[in-house]
Order: sequence, then C-alpha cells, then structure tokens
Amino acid sequence: MRIGSRFYCTTAPIDFNIYDSEAQCRLPDTFPDRGDADKACKQLNTASLQRMINESVYASSP
Repeated sequence: MRIGSRFYCTTAPIDFNIYDSEAQCRLPDTFPDRGDADKACKQLNTASLQRMINESVYASSP
C-alpha cells in the first residue's frame, strides 16, 4: 500500500476567442459564451466588409 498525496491542477475556465485568418493569430478579446463570440465575430466581419465596399467604391470613382 502506498501512502501519499496527489495534486491535481485546476483547469482554467474555458473562454471563447476569435481567430483572425488574415493575420493568423487570435484576437486578444475573450468571451465567456459562444453566442457572445459569434456576435462579436459577425460585427467584425460586417465592419470589414463595409470597409472593403467603401474602398472599392472610392477606387472606382473618377
């Protein structure tokens, strides 16, 4: 019989973050809920798309 104690590390809470595929890195913001992360991701994608549209309109105007 062995006598001893075991130590278990506590796990960190799991948060959600967003991966930027262009910069190939995770953004620093973390979200406690997947729904919050999805919402933030959609907002970032919408803002990026809007910038791309504005840039293409600006570039194509005489």
